[in-house]
Amino acid sequence: MKKLIVKAASVTTLTDARYFAARGVDWLGLSLDSSQDSNLSFAAALAIKEWVEGVKVIGEFGWADLDDIDEALGMMGLDGVQVGQFADEATLNKLSERCVLFREVVVEPGMSVADLANAIEQGATLVYATVVNLAKNGISWSDIAQGKSPISVEELTELCRQYALVLRLDTEPAELETCLRTLSPWGIEVRGGEEEKVGFKSFDELDDWFDALDEVIS
Repeated sequence: MKKLIVKAASVTTLTDARYFAARGVDWLGLSLDSSQDSNLSFAAALAIKEWVEGVKVIGEFGWADLDDIDEALGMMGLDGVQVGQFADEATLNKLSERCVLFREVVVEPGMSVADLANAIEQGATLVYATVVNLAKNGISWSDIAQGKSPISVEELTELCRQYALVLRLDTEPAELETCLRTLSPWGIEVRGGEEEKVGFKSFDELDDWFDALDEVIS
């Protein structure tokens, strides 16, 4: 299949950052959204960025204003920025002139394909890629394949054909090849799991997922 961009999202620990960098992701997303409980301070994010090599680092913001994003860009030398779907056109214009820009669109229950297409289209010419987040509301590849999601396989495939979409979509390792070969997205997003207990984390499930991905893109 065509080159697939892999983005790690919502990274808040050096352990996750090192793991994803070692697995060869293209983009490492550090959570800088002040509206989230697990967000990183700029200083903590900079410390993580300085420890990883061979991966582009993107700051993920939600409702942050332009001044905060400008501060992060200046302080950390980020390779890119991700904003939420309600960022206005003026913000998108200014950021697109300074850095590689991603924009997130969340698929809500009951959203029609026309609604989703309209959300993606807004600012599409200003962004490097649009992250389509289906996982936030529990939409999995299995749901889509079984016709249990608001967006059908055919509709999502057509959107992937028209736009540079990075899909955030819950997918089991055994389903990954079928999902990616069917939809043929520009990219896919993966997120680290929670610690099993304080100070300990198993990457077994992620290893299975990345091993399956390697089989698809090799």
